[in-house]
Amino acid sequence: MALEAVAAWAPLMAGVLDPEGRRAFFLEYVRQINALKDHPEFYNSLTTNCTTNIWTNSHVNPGHLPLSWKILASGHVPEYLFENGRLEDPGLTFADVQRRAHINARAKAAGIVPDFSQRIRKPE
Repeated sequence: MALEAVAAWAPLMAGVLDPEGRRAFFLEYVRQINALKDHPEFYNSLTTNCTTNIWTNSHVNPGHLPLSWKILASGHVPEYLFENGRLEDPGLTFADVQRRAHINARAKAAGIVPDFSQRIRKPE
């Protein structure tokens, strides 16, 4: 999973929708990164990876999600977020939300333009 994808849903998984919660979440990341200087850790693709670290750091906020196998198998995180009301789009199924989020064709059609961000968000 690309880092950009992880960054996009990290606040949703952590339950950090308010500015103070985002700040606490960010500072927990900084604390963890600084701790690695004195106590290095090995990267483990199952238990210590981008997704599990987001989940671990989310404990600074009361709205964090409980651990699920879908966090360990990080390709299932968007579905887990949808099931827990973090990717709500009234009236849409998870498959519909996935389809709307897939922007490859819109991105290619938009090209390199100043309003790229707006163009990729227009519904098809």
